[in-house]
Amino acid sequence: PYFDTHVGTYQGPKFTDKDHENLISLIRRTRGRVILSGSPNEIYDSATFWNHREEWGAEKKIKIESRSEGRTECLWVKH
Repeated sequence: PYFDTHVGTYQGPKFTDKDHENLISLIRRTRGRVILSGSPNEIYDSATFWNHREEWGAEKKIKIESRSEGRTECLWVKH
């Protein structure tokens, strides 16, 4: 999940903080494996059930100005 941004061409509704908290609650109750990708943030980092967390730099294309800028991506894994 991404905070305060639309990513790619997806233009659906943005998650509220409550939506992110509900997703954490759902993942906590999930018995299977979960892989979550998004931008680094305290809500997901504060969950204690993750077995692995990976962070890397990524390039984001900005359509309006036809330029690119860097951002950080994060992957959380529960198994």
